Amino acid sequence: MNYKKNMAVALGLLFSCAVYATDTAAKKDGSSTRASGAVIQSALCEILRKIDALSACDNACSATVITESQILSESGTYCLGNDVNGTIFIVGSGITLDLNGHTVFAGSDGIAVSDTASSVRIKNGYLKGNGFGKDTVAVDRGIFVNGAREVRIEDVMCEGWDLGIYCTNVSTLLLDHVMTNNNQTAGLFCENSSSALVRDSIFNRSAVGALVTDGSVVEFVNCLAAIDSQEHDQLRNTVITVGAGFLSDGASVVYRDCKASGTDIGFSFMQVSDIPSDSLRKGSVSNNRADFFNCVAEDNVTGFELHGDLATLTNCIAQGNSKAGFASYPDQGSVIFRNCVSKDNSVFGFTEGGMITTDISGPALNMYLNCVACNNLINYSDNIIAANNAPVRSAADASGFDNVDCSAEPV
Repeated sequence: MNYKKNMAVALGLLFSCAVYATDTAAKKDGSSTRASGAVIQSALCEILRKIDALSACDNACSATVITESQILSESGTYCLGNDVNGTIFIVGSGITLDLNGHTVFAGSDGIAVSDTASSVRIKNGYLKGNGFGKDTVAVDRGIFVNGAREVRIEDVMCEGWDLGIYCTNVSTLLLDHVMTNNNQTAGLFCENSSSALVRDSIFNRSAVGALVTDGSVVEFVNCLAAIDSQEHDQLRNTVITVGAGFLSDGASVVYRDCKASGTDIGFSFMQVSDIPSDSLRKGSVSNNRADFFNCVAEDNVTGFELHGDLATLTNCIAQGNSKAGFASYPDQGSVIFRNCVSKDNSVFGFTEGGMITTDISGPALNMYLNCVACNNLINYSDNIIAANNAPVRSAADASGFDNVDCSAEPV
């Protein structure tokens, strides 16, 4: 995130590459003592890609330097020359704002991107709000993107706001290497936003780490939402509730290689109440589903809590949670679990509830394929039904629907 540091590293590596290339060239032909410029350039570019320091090549601060809050309407690259108090507004297109390792302080929004903006990039710095506590209410947003198109936010930290990053009605959004800390309501809030990718990002110590609602389409890759277990009760005293690490409600969300730790609910999938049940059964509502791949929920109250039907979980692990590893409350249809492991949870490994009978689909039944429940107080709840229509209470019963027997299961 530090431009000067990355440049220094790059220059140092360039010198090393030059020495190496010179020595290699000399050994190769026995006469040349001058390295090929193409070899050096190729080596440097490869190094820059590996250390994720491409900004070192941008030389953004040789462009327009700004030193105070203002409205950016002309296309181009802008670079902070110092810390700034007040909101920076982006209303134009083709604008890059390089925070240059500096901090934007504000009692309102730190950076606001309007619906007139497109092709916007914000990178490389910090946004600091007023914070919150028992007698202090956090305000506004670190970054507020309202109706813009093609927005990229990378290598930024948002701390001490109500919402760290708030994106509403945004089309085509990339969040890359973002961190949010100590934001009161949510680290990230995506509302009615489409084609959004969030990768390699961390959401710490908020009531909700990452919240996705209202028809948004978002994919999370290699993200973490966490509250330190020692801070859990302390955080409860400063906000209404410690809700969830990742929460989706009426949206289409994919989680890949993500982890949630220390929250009330690690991953929460909610079902909006105004979607007709017949549409859910037909699978025609594409913006109300959740798919989890290789995700981990540990040391929460509940690892995965699923209130919707259009959900699949593949290669997911729930461990060390104080209530349940996987809790499902389907109303229609089923949730599909593939190769999931629930272990060392204080009460349930897998539990299923809230089942109802409808005129069309009958009782809601989840599908469990090659799942494992080990060392939980109760590995499977009575509501889980095997292929022989019997309640599942043990690994032997679970084999009725392809569950793998668990040798570590308590006798």
